[in-house]
Amino acid sequence: MSTCLALVVALPFLATYSRVPTNSIHHFWGNLGANALFPFAVVLAIAIGGSYRTNQGQLGASMFKELKDVLFAVSVGCVLTLAVGTYLHATAGTGRPVAAQEVVAVVLAVVFISVGRVILRASLHTLTVTRVLIVGSGSLTDRITTYLGLRHGVEIVGHVVGEEDPDAGALGTVDDLPSLCEELNVQQVIVGFPSCHSEKFVGIYRQLQGDVHIAFVPRYFELVSFRARLADLGGLPLLEVAKPDLSGMDRLLKRSFDVVASLLALIVFAPIMALTAIVIRFTSSGKALFRQTRIGLGGEEFTVLKFRTMTEISNDPVDAATAGSEAVDAPLESAPSHPLHALRLKHTEVQRITGVGKTLRKSRLDELPQLINVLKGDMSLVGPRPFVPHESTDLDGWAASRFAVRPGITGLWQVSGSNDLSTEDLHQLDHLYVSSWSFWWDLKIMLDTPKTMLHGIGAY
Repeated sequence: MSTCLALVVALPFLATYSRVPTNSIHHFWGNLGANALFPFAVVLAIAIGGSYRTNQGQLGASMFKELKDVLFAVSVGCVLTLAVGTYLHATAGTGRPVAAQEVVAVVLAVVFISVGRVILRASLHTLTVTRVLIVGSGSLTDRITTYLGLRHGVEIVGHVVGEEDPDAGALGTVDDLPSLCEELNVQQVIVGFPSCHSEKFVGIYRQLQGDVHIAFVPRYFELVSFRARLADLGGLPLLEVAKPDLSGMDRLLKRSFDVVASLLALIVFAPIMALTAIVIRFTSSGKALFRQTRIGLGGEEFTVLKFRTMTEISNDPVDAATAGSEAVDAPLESAPSHPLHALRLKHTEVQRITGVGKTLRKSRLDELPQLINVLKGDMSLVGPRPFVPHESTDLDGWAASRFAVRPGITGLWQVSGSNDLSTEDLHQLDHLYVSSWSFWWDLKIMLDTPKTMLHGIGAY
Protein backbone atom coordinates (compact mmCIF):
# COMPACT_ATOMS: atom_id res chain seq x y z
CA MET A 1 0.00 0.00 0.00
CA SER A 2 2.80 2.44 0.97
CA THR A 3 4.78 1.73 -2.21
CA CYS A 4 1.69 2.17 -4.40
CA LEU A 5 0.99 5.50 -2.73
CA ALA A 6 4.64 6.51 -3.11
CA LEU A 7 4.55 5.83 -6.86
CA VAL A 8 1.26 7.67 -7.34
CA VAL A 9 2.59 10.71 -5.44
CA ALA A 10 6.07 10.59 -7.02
CA LEU A 11 4.88 11.05 -10.61
CA PRO A 12 2.92 14.32 -10.17
CA PHE A 13 5.58 15.58 -7.73
CA LEU A 14 8.30 15.11 -10.33
CA ALA A 15 6.06 16.57 -13.04
CA THR A 16 5.73 19.76 -11.00
CA TYR A 17 9.48 20.43 -10.81
CA SER A 18 10.83 18.71 -13.93
CA ARG A 19 11.00 20.32 -17.36
CA VAL A 20 11.64 17.02 -19.12
CA PRO A 21 8.64 16.28 -21.37
CA THR A 22 8.64 12.60 -20.39
CA ASN A 23 7.90 13.53 -16.76
CA SER A 24 4.96 15.76 -17.69
CA ILE A 25 1.67 15.20 -15.88
CA HIS A 26 0.11 14.57 -19.33
CA HIS A 27 2.07 11.30 -19.42
CA PHE A 28 0.91 10.27 -15.93
CA TRP A 29 -0.95 7.12 -16.90
CA GLY A 30 1.74 5.99 -19.29
CA ASN A 31 4.44 6.52 -16.67
CA LEU A 32 2.32 4.75 -14.08
CA GLY A 33 2.04 1.72 -16.35
CA ALA A 34 5.77 1.75 -17.11
CA ASN A 35 6.59 1.74 -13.37
CA ALA A 36 3.74 -0.54 -12.27
CA LEU A 37 6.20 -3.28 -11.38
CA PHE A 38 7.78 -1.12 -8.64
CA PRO A 39 5.35 -1.92 -5.75
CA PHE A 40 5.47 -5.66 -6.48
CA ALA A 41 9.29 -5.65 -6.72
CA VAL A 42 9.58 -3.86 -3.37
CA VAL A 43 7.17 -6.28 -1.66
CA LEU A 44 9.16 -9.20 -3.10
CA ALA A 45 12.46 -7.73 -1.85
CA ILE A 46 11.02 -7.12 1.63
CA ALA A 47 9.66 -10.68 1.76
CA ILE A 48 13.01 -12.16 0.70
CA GLY A 49 14.72 -10.08 3.39
CA GLY A 50 12.42 -11.59 6.03
CA SER A 51 10.84 -8.35 7.22
CA TYR A 52 7.33 -9.78 6.94
CA ARG A 53 8.02 -12.51 9.48
CA THR A 54 5.88 -12.36 12.61
CA ASN A 55 7.61 -10.81 15.61
CA GLN A 56 4.76 -10.89 18.09
CA GLY A 57 6.01 -10.17 21.57
CA GLN A 58 9.39 -8.90 20.36
CA LEU A 59 10.33 -5.78 22.30
CA GLY A 60 13.53 -4.84 20.45
CA ALA A 61 11.89 -3.93 17.15
CA SER A 62 12.14 -0.27 16.14
CA MET A 63 11.79 1.66 12.91
CA PHE A 64 15.35 2.95 13.21
CA LYS A 65 16.75 -0.59 13.20
CA GLU A 66 14.46 -1.58 10.32
CA LEU A 67 15.33 1.49 8.23
CA LYS A 68 18.39 -0.17 6.68
CA ASP A 69 16.36 -3.19 5.57
CA VAL A 70 13.58 -0.98 4.19
CA LEU A 71 16.05 1.18 2.26
CA PHE A 72 17.76 -1.92 0.84
CA ALA A 73 14.45 -3.53 -0.18
CA VAL A 74 13.16 -0.37 -1.86
CA SER A 75 16.46 0.11 -3.70
CA VAL A 76 16.37 -3.50 -4.92
CA GLY A 77 12.78 -2.95 -6.06
CA CYS A 78 13.92 0.11 -7.99
CA VAL A 79 16.72 -1.80 -9.75
CA LEU A 80 14.40 -4.72 -10.58
CA THR A 81 11.78 -2.35 -12.01
CA LEU A 82 14.33 -0.59 -14.21
CA ALA A 83 15.89 -3.86 -15.39
CA VAL A 84 12.67 -5.75 -16.13
CA GLY A 85 10.90 -2.66 -17.48
CA THR A 86 13.75 -1.91 -19.87
CA TYR A 87 13.77 -5.52 -21.07
CA LEU A 88 10.00 -5.51 -21.67
CA HIS A 89 10.30 -2.19 -23.48
CA ALA A 90 12.90 -3.66 -25.82
CA THR A 91 11.09 -6.97 -26.43
CA ALA A 92 7.40 -6.19 -26.07
CA GLY A 93 7.25 -2.46 -26.76
CA THR A 94 5.87 -1.53 -23.35
CA GLY A 95 6.48 1.83 -21.75
CA ARG A 96 10.06 2.45 -20.66
CA PRO A 97 10.65 3.22 -16.96
CA VAL A 98 12.48 6.48 -16.24
CA ALA A 99 15.27 6.47 -13.64
CA ALA A 100 14.33 9.90 -12.23
CA GLN A 101 10.78 8.73 -11.56
CA GLU A 102 12.06 5.63 -9.80
CA VAL A 103 14.45 7.62 -7.61
CA VAL A 104 11.67 9.93 -6.39
CA ALA A 105 9.48 6.88 -5.79
CA VAL A 106 12.28 5.26 -3.74
CA VAL A 107 12.61 8.29 -1.45
CA LEU A 108 8.86 8.58 -0.91
CA ALA A 109 8.47 4.82 -0.44
CA VAL A 110 11.08 4.79 2.35
CA VAL A 111 9.27 7.66 4.07
CA PHE A 112 5.78 6.18 3.65
CA ILE A 113 6.81 2.67 4.71
CA SER A 114 8.63 4.02 7.76
CA VAL A 115 5.75 6.24 8.85
CA GLY A 116 3.26 3.46 8.16
CA ARG A 117 5.17 0.99 10.31
CA VAL A 118 5.47 3.50 13.15
CA ILE A 119 1.71 4.12 13.07
CA LEU A 120 0.96 0.39 12.85
CA ARG A 121 3.30 -0.43 15.74
CA ALA A 122 1.86 2.37 17.88
CA SER A 123 -1.67 1.13 17.13
CA LEU A 124 -0.77 -2.44 18.07
CA HIS A 125 0.81 -1.27 21.33
CA THR A 126 -2.32 0.70 22.11
CA LEU A 127 -4.68 -2.17 21.35
CA THR A 128 -2.59 -5.03 22.73
CA VAL A 129 -0.33 -5.58 25.74
CA THR A 130 2.86 -7.66 25.70
CA ARG A 131 3.12 -9.59 28.96
CA VAL A 132 6.74 -10.04 30.01
CA LEU A 133 8.31 -12.45 32.48
CA ILE A 134 11.90 -11.80 33.58
CA VAL A 135 14.35 -14.53 34.53
CA GLY A 136 16.85 -13.31 37.12
CA SER A 137 17.14 -11.09 40.16
CA GLY A 138 19.17 -8.23 41.54
CA SER A 139 20.37 -5.03 39.89
CA LEU A 140 20.27 -6.38 36.33
CA THR A 141 16.60 -7.31 36.71
CA ASP A 142 15.91 -3.84 38.12
CA ARG A 143 17.63 -2.31 35.10
CA ILE A 144 15.59 -4.39 32.66
CA THR A 145 12.45 -3.29 34.49
CA THR A 146 13.50 0.36 34.11
CA TYR A 147 14.10 -0.07 30.38
CA LEU A 148 10.72 -1.74 29.90
CA GLY A 149 9.11 1.22 31.64
CA LEU A 150 10.08 3.32 28.59
CA ARG A 151 7.91 1.21 26.28
CA HIS A 152 4.20 1.38 25.53
CA GLY A 153 2.07 -1.71 25.72
CA VAL A 154 4.32 -3.68 28.10
CA GLU A 155 3.17 -5.35 31.30
CA ILE A 156 5.71 -7.04 33.58
CA VAL A 157 4.00 -10.00 35.22
CA GLY A 158 6.93 -10.81 37.53
CA HIS A 159 10.25 -12.61 37.66
CA VAL A 160 11.66 -16.06 38.37
CA VAL A 161 15.12 -17.04 39.59
CA GLY A 162 17.59 -19.77 38.66
CA GLU A 163 18.19 -22.82 40.81
CA GLU A 164 18.52 -20.85 44.03
CA ASP A 165 15.69 -20.41 46.51
CA PRO A 166 13.12 -17.89 45.23
CA ASP A 167 13.20 -14.47 46.86
CA ALA A 168 10.15 -12.84 48.36
CA GLY A 169 8.89 -11.36 45.10
CA ALA A 170 9.76 -14.25 42.76
CA LEU A 171 7.04 -16.32 41.12
CA GLY A 172 9.23 -19.43 41.14
CA THR A 173 12.31 -20.83 39.40
CA VAL A 174 13.25 -21.56 35.80
CA ASP A 175 11.71 -25.02 36.22
CA ASP A 176 8.33 -23.33 36.60
CA LEU A 177 8.61 -21.29 33.38
CA PRO A 178 6.47 -23.51 31.09
CA SER A 179 3.56 -23.62 33.51
CA LEU A 180 3.88 -19.93 34.45
CA CYS A 181 3.94 -18.81 30.81
CA GLU A 182 0.76 -20.76 30.15
CA GLU A 183 -1.05 -19.66 33.30
CA LEU A 184 -0.08 -15.98 33.03
CA ASN A 185 -0.43 -15.72 29.23
CA VAL A 186 3.19 -14.58 28.81
CA GLN A 187 4.31 -13.46 25.33
CA GLN A 188 7.92 -12.51 26.14
CA VAL A 189 10.58 -14.01 28.39
CA ILE A 190 13.74 -12.00 29.07
CA VAL A 191 16.62 -13.95 30.57
CA GLY A 192 18.61 -11.52 32.66
CA PHE A 193 21.36 -13.42 34.46
CA PRO A 194 24.25 -13.78 31.98
CA SER A 195 26.54 -15.47 34.53
CA CYS A 196 24.21 -18.43 35.04
CA HIS A 197 24.13 -21.30 32.56
CA SER A 198 22.73 -24.79 32.75
CA GLU A 199 22.03 -27.49 30.17
CA LYS A 200 18.68 -28.01 31.90
CA PHE A 201 17.83 -24.36 31.31
CA VAL A 202 18.59 -24.73 27.59
CA GLY A 203 16.07 -27.56 27.36
CA ILE A 204 13.39 -25.48 29.09
CA TYR A 205 13.99 -22.50 26.79
CA ARG A 206 13.82 -24.78 23.74
CA GLN A 207 10.49 -26.04 25.01
CA LEU A 208 9.20 -22.45 25.19
CA GLN A 209 10.50 -21.32 21.78
CA GLY A 210 7.34 -22.12 19.86
CA ASP A 211 5.03 -20.41 22.35
CA VAL A 212 6.80 -17.23 23.51
CA HIS A 213 9.50 -14.90 22.27
CA ILE A 214 12.73 -15.36 24.24
CA ALA A 215 15.47 -12.76 24.61
CA PHE A 216 18.78 -13.21 26.44
CA VAL A 217 21.00 -10.58 28.00
CA PRO A 218 24.42 -11.74 26.71
CA ARG A 219 27.30 -12.42 29.07
CA TYR A 220 29.64 -9.43 29.25
CA PHE A 221 26.70 -7.26 28.18
CA GLU A 222 28.71 -4.28 29.44
CA LEU A 223 30.80 -4.54 26.25
CA VAL A 224 27.97 -5.10 23.76
CA SER A 225 26.78 -1.98 21.98
CA PHE A 226 24.84 -0.70 18.98
CA ARG A 227 27.85 -1.51 16.77
CA ALA A 228 28.26 -5.12 17.99
CA ARG A 229 27.73 -7.71 15.26
CA LEU A 230 26.60 -11.34 15.36
CA ALA A 231 28.93 -13.55 13.31
CA ASP A 232 28.92 -17.28 12.58
CA LEU A 233 31.70 -19.81 13.10
CA GLY A 234 30.58 -23.17 11.76
CA GLY A 235 27.15 -22.80 13.34
CA LEU A 236 28.58 -21.31 16.54
CA PRO A 237 27.29 -17.74 17.02
CA LEU A 238 29.93 -15.14 17.85
CA LEU A 239 28.99 -11.73 19.19
CA GLU A 240 31.78 -9.46 17.99
CA VAL A 241 32.48 -6.49 20.28
CA ALA A 242 32.97 -3.23 18.40
CA LYS A 243 36.51 -1.87 18.43
CA PRO A 244 36.91 1.66 19.88
CA ASP A 245 37.52 3.84 16.86
CA LEU A 246 36.66 7.52 17.26
CA SER A 247 38.78 8.97 14.47
CA GLY A 248 39.47 12.59 13.64
CA MET A 249 36.90 12.38 10.84
CA ASP A 250 34.34 10.99 13.30
CA ARG A 251 34.96 13.90 15.65
CA LEU A 252 34.67 16.39 12.77
CA LEU A 253 31.38 14.81 11.67
CA LYS A 254 29.99 14.85 15.22
CA ARG A 255 31.02 18.45 15.84
CA SER A 256 29.72 19.65 12.45
CA PHE A 257 26.36 18.03 13.11
CA ASP A 258 26.25 19.58 16.59
CA VAL A 259 26.87 23.08 15.24
CA VAL A 260 24.31 22.88 12.44
CA ALA A 261 21.62 21.08 14.48
CA SER A 262 21.99 23.26 17.60
CA LEU A 263 21.86 26.45 15.52
CA LEU A 264 18.68 25.30 13.77
CA ALA A 265 17.18 24.17 17.09
CA LEU A 266 17.92 27.53 18.70
CA ILE A 267 16.14 29.30 15.84
CA VAL A 268 13.12 26.98 16.08
CA PHE A 269 12.88 27.01 19.89
CA ALA A 270 13.77 30.71 20.38
CA PRO A 271 10.12 31.77 20.92
CA ILE A 272 9.53 28.94 23.41
CA MET A 273 12.76 29.77 25.28
CA ALA A 274 11.88 33.47 25.44
CA LEU A 275 8.37 32.72 26.71
CA THR A 276 9.72 30.26 29.27
CA ALA A 277 12.20 32.82 30.58
CA ILE A 278 9.44 35.42 30.95
CA VAL A 279 7.16 32.99 32.79
CA ILE A 280 9.96 32.00 35.20
CA ARG A 281 10.75 35.64 36.03
CA PHE A 282 7.09 36.54 36.62
CA THR A 283 6.19 33.45 38.69
CA SER A 284 9.18 33.40 41.08
CA SER A 285 11.99 35.67 42.19
CA GLY A 286 15.43 35.19 40.71
CA LYS A 287 17.10 34.91 37.34
CA ALA A 288 15.57 32.82 34.55
CA LEU A 289 18.80 30.97 33.88
CA PHE A 290 20.84 28.90 36.30
CA ARG A 291 24.59 28.49 35.82
CA GLN A 292 26.65 25.69 37.30
CA THR A 293 30.17 24.35 36.87
CA ARG A 294 30.38 20.99 35.13
CA ILE A 295 33.23 18.82 33.83
CA GLY A 296 33.50 18.41 30.06
CA LEU A 297 35.87 17.24 27.36
CA GLY A 298 39.30 16.33 28.69
CA GLY A 299 38.22 16.96 32.29
CA GLU A 300 38.00 20.73 31.69
CA GLU A 301 35.44 22.81 33.57
CA PHE A 302 32.69 24.74 31.83
CA THR A 303 29.49 26.54 32.86
CA VAL A 304 26.29 24.73 32.01
CA LEU A 305 23.08 26.67 31.38
CA LYS A 306 19.59 25.61 32.44
CA PHE A 307 16.26 27.24 33.10
CA ARG A 308 15.79 27.75 36.82
CA THR A 309 13.19 25.35 38.23
CA MET A 310 13.62 26.00 41.97
CA THR A 311 13.43 28.92 44.34
CA GLU A 312 16.74 30.54 45.19
CA ILE A 313 17.65 30.49 48.87
CA SER A 314 21.27 31.60 48.91
CA ASN A 315 24.15 32.84 46.81
CA ASP A 316 25.96 29.52 47.13
CA PRO A 317 26.22 28.17 43.55
CA VAL A 318 25.75 24.61 44.83
CA ASP A 319 22.73 25.45 46.95
CA ALA A 320 21.13 27.66 44.32
CA ALA A 321 18.06 26.52 42.44
CA THR A 322 18.61 24.23 39.50
CA ALA A 323 17.02 21.35 37.73
CA GLY A 324 20.32 19.55 37.95
CA SER A 325 21.50 20.35 41.49
CA GLU A 326 23.57 17.68 43.22
CA ALA A 327 24.14 16.80 46.85
CA VAL A 328 27.79 17.54 47.62
CA ASP A 329 27.86 15.25 50.63
CA ALA A 330 26.64 12.23 48.65
CA PRO A 331 29.47 11.03 46.35
CA LEU A 332 28.27 8.76 43.58
CA GLU A 333 30.84 6.11 44.47
CA SER A 334 29.50 5.81 48.04
CA ALA A 335 26.73 3.42 46.95
CA PRO A 336 27.29 2.34 43.32
CA SER A 337 24.20 0.12 43.21
CA HIS A 338 21.74 2.72 44.56
CA PRO A 339 19.55 4.78 42.18
CA LEU A 340 21.02 8.15 41.29
CA HIS A 341 17.94 10.05 42.45
CA ALA A 342 18.48 8.64 45.97
CA LEU A 343 22.19 9.51 46.04
CA ARG A 344 21.51 12.99 44.76
CA LEU A 345 18.78 13.46 47.37
CA LYS A 346 16.25 14.51 44.75
CA HIS A 347 13.44 13.96 47.25
CA THR A 348 14.77 16.84 49.38
CA GLU A 349 14.28 19.30 46.51
CA VAL A 350 10.53 18.86 46.19
CA GLN A 351 9.63 21.76 48.48
CA ARG A 352 11.76 24.18 46.45
CA ILE A 353 10.53 23.22 42.98
CA THR A 354 8.30 25.91 41.49
CA GLY A 355 5.06 25.14 39.67
CA VAL A 356 6.62 26.06 36.34
CA GLY A 357 9.79 24.20 37.32
CA LYS A 358 7.91 20.96 37.85
CA THR A 359 6.59 21.08 34.28
CA LEU A 360 10.00 22.01 32.91
CA ARG A 361 11.67 19.14 34.71
CA LYS A 362 9.15 16.52 33.63
CA SER A 363 9.34 17.63 30.01
CA ARG A 364 13.11 18.34 30.26
CA LEU A 365 12.52 21.73 28.64
CA ASP A 366 14.73 23.15 31.39
CA GLU A 367 17.68 21.86 29.37
CA LEU A 368 16.95 23.89 26.22
CA PRO A 369 19.53 26.59 27.09
CA GLN A 370 22.19 23.90 26.81
CA LEU A 371 21.86 24.32 23.05
CA ILE A 372 23.98 27.43 23.63
CA ASN A 373 26.58 25.22 25.35
CA VAL A 374 26.56 22.96 22.30
CA LEU A 375 27.03 25.86 19.91
CA LYS A 376 29.92 27.17 22.04
CA GLY A 377 31.63 23.78 22.00
CA ASP A 378 31.23 22.96 25.70
CA MET A 379 28.73 20.17 25.05
CA SER A 380 27.36 17.91 22.33
CA LEU A 381 23.77 17.06 21.48
CA VAL A 382 24.51 13.45 22.45
CA GLY A 383 27.11 12.32 24.98
CA PRO A 384 27.76 11.29 28.59
CA ARG A 385 25.94 13.08 31.40
CA PRO A 386 27.81 16.29 32.40
CA PHE A 387 29.11 15.69 35.93
CA VAL A 388 29.66 18.35 38.58
CA PRO A 389 33.28 18.48 39.85
CA HIS A 390 32.79 16.42 43.02
CA GLU A 391 31.37 13.53 40.97
CA SER A 392 34.47 13.40 38.77
CA THR A 393 37.32 13.39 41.28
CA ASP A 394 37.50 9.63 41.82
CA LEU A 395 37.02 8.52 38.21
CA ASP A 396 39.95 6.67 36.66
CA GLY A 397 40.69 3.77 34.33
CA TRP A 398 37.88 2.79 31.97
CA ALA A 399 35.34 4.93 33.86
CA ALA A 400 37.36 8.05 32.95
CA SER A 401 36.85 7.37 29.23
CA ARG A 402 33.70 9.52 29.48
CA PHE A 403 35.96 12.58 29.28
CA ALA A 404 37.16 11.58 25.79
CA VAL A 405 34.06 13.22 24.28
CA ARG A 406 31.92 16.25 25.08
CA PRO A 407 29.04 15.66 27.52
CA GLY A 408 25.60 15.67 25.95
CA ILE A 409 22.19 17.24 26.41
CA THR A 410 20.87 13.74 25.95
CA GLY A 411 22.65 10.41 25.84
CA LEU A 412 22.52 6.70 26.37
CA TRP A 413 22.09 7.39 30.10
CA GLN A 414 18.98 9.49 29.53
CA VAL A 415 17.11 7.13 27.21
CA SER A 416 17.98 4.20 29.51
CA GLY A 417 16.48 5.58 32.72
CA SER A 418 18.43 8.71 33.73
CA ASN A 419 18.19 9.21 37.51
CA ASP A 420 16.54 5.82 37.96
CA LEU A 421 19.88 4.20 37.05
CA SER A 422 22.61 3.35 39.52
CA THR A 423 26.13 4.83 39.51
CA GLU A 424 27.45 1.53 38.22
CA ASP A 425 24.94 1.57 35.37
CA LEU A 426 25.85 5.16 34.51
CA HIS A 427 29.59 4.47 34.32
CA GLN A 428 29.00 1.35 32.23
CA LEU A 429 26.72 3.18 29.77
CA ASP A 430 29.15 6.11 29.45
CA HIS A 431 32.07 3.78 28.70
CA LEU A 432 29.97 1.78 26.25
CA TYR A 433 28.92 4.94 24.41
CA VAL A 434 32.44 6.34 24.09
CA SER A 435 34.11 3.06 23.14
CA SER A 436 31.46 2.16 20.56
CA TRP A 437 30.45 5.56 19.19
CA SER A 438 28.81 5.82 15.79
CA PHE A 439 26.94 8.63 14.08
CA TRP A 440 23.92 6.36 13.54
CA TRP A 441 23.86 5.52 17.24
CA ASP A 442 23.70 9.25 18.01
CA LEU A 443 20.73 9.59 15.67
CA LYS A 444 18.99 6.64 17.30
CA ILE A 445 19.49 8.12 20.78
CA MET A 446 18.12 11.46 19.59
CA LEU A 447 15.05 9.75 18.13
CA ASP A 448 14.51 7.81 21.38
CA THR A 449 14.80 10.95 23.55
CA PRO A 450 11.30 12.43 22.89
CA LYS A 451 9.74 9.14 24.00
CA THR A 452 11.71 9.31 27.23
CA MET A 453 10.66 12.92 27.74
CA LEU A 454 6.99 12.11 27.26
CA HIS A 455 7.20 9.32 29.83
CA GLY A 456 9.08 11.50 32.33
CA ILE A 457 11.34 8.54 33.16
CA GLY A 458 14.15 9.55 35.53
CA ALA A 459 12.97 13.17 35.76
CA TYR A 460 12.81 14.53 39.32
